[in-house]
Amino acid sequence: MWYVTVIGLCLGGGQIWLGIAATVIGLIALWVLNWVELRLRQESRARLYIELEDASLSENRIRQMLEGAGLRIAGSQIALSAGGKHREIAFDLLEYRLPNVTEHPPIFETVAAEHGVIRIEWKPQ
Repeated sequence: MWYVTVIGLCLGGGQIWLGIAATVIGLIALWVLNWVELRLRQESRARLYIELEDASLSENRIRQMLEGAGLRIAGSQIALSAGGKHREIAFDLLEYRLPNVTEHPPIFETVAAEHGVIRIEWKPQ
């Protein structure tokens, strides 16, 4: 706000070249800061749903795989089917990634290939 006010005072006070130079400097600074921001990793949240056969992959093993891939587990939920044959596990995950990256991490394919995984779903939040 102050910067724009000073530019307005320069232009209104007859200092046209000073006002133009200040405007150009301000625009360059904003462009550079935007460029830097797009290259910084930001916290990203996602939810991973996994449906498993009862005697298959353990929750602890999945946690180890996720943490080994650099994902932080913020929370989890477990549900059992009525017959106890299937388990559904949901993990709330935190990850640092570039802001324009939207695809799932490579660990998704690794977990999906594990024995006993019936269904897996990745939902960015």
